[in-house]
Amino acid sequence: MSVSRVASAVNTFYFYLVSSAGISGPFLQSIGNPVKFGDFLRLKFSKNGSKLVAMTASILVETYDFDRCTGLLSNVKTIHQNNLNPPYKRYWSFALSPNGNRLYSTSNYLGTNQYRSYLVQYDLITNPVLNTADTLHTFIFPQIAGLVQLGSDDKIYLAVPYWAADCDVDYLYCGSTRNYATDNLSVINYPDSLGSACDFQPFSFNLGGHRTYVGLPNNPNYELDPDSGSVCDTLGHVGLNELIGVVRN
Repeated sequence: MSVSRVASAVNTFYFYLVSSAGISGPFLQSIGNPVKFGDFLRLKFSKNGSKLVAMTASILVETYDFDRCTGLLSNVKTIHQNNLNPPYKRYWSFALSPNGNRLYSTSNYLGTNQYRSYLVQYDLITNPVLNTADTLHTFIFPQIAGLVQLGSDDKIYLAVPYWAADCDVDYLYCGSTRNYATDNLSVINYPDSLGSACDFQPFSFNLGGHRTYVGLPNNPNYELDPDSGSVCDTLGHVGLNELIGVVRN
């Protein structure tokens, strides 16, 4: 089941059913708080597919339970409401730990004459979730916390661009612009663990001569296991090897 949401002051999700018979839909469901027009929205599933998290730049964060059998969302929980009063903070990216219990976000904060960004951990199984916020690292401009992404090795990676503005286009590096921020990713080695036990190591993964900007590759979990005990058919392990086999056959 594929899910999308239109960010136009509505709270409508669009679902598409992907099966061996093809793609059908869209199916619509209205749930949760409306997203403001012009806001950007990120959606991510937990690794086991049972939980969906929505986050907007204007700091709306919600979690939903997802029924892989019916394709419906339920049990919406609002972690953070919209608030853009100066000095303002904007969420930029987030990732869920492999067990789905920890949420990691990057956010940008514009205070008096200083631009900061943060990597923060939240414990989704403790209420209120917002009170569990644990700032793992603070980045001072020209370092900016970029995207976080769960890797296939169950570690979470963070891109930290270095806003050097040393070329005609300010988000591009000149050939000579190289430092610990441009040449490395930061890593959360044990993202299921709380606090310092998650072992966040800034600028610890060398890119072997390449440089990082604000983004990271999208890594959908194509190896999602079937939903054990489900009354309906839930496809599992539809990955690259399976697709290659289909093409060859």
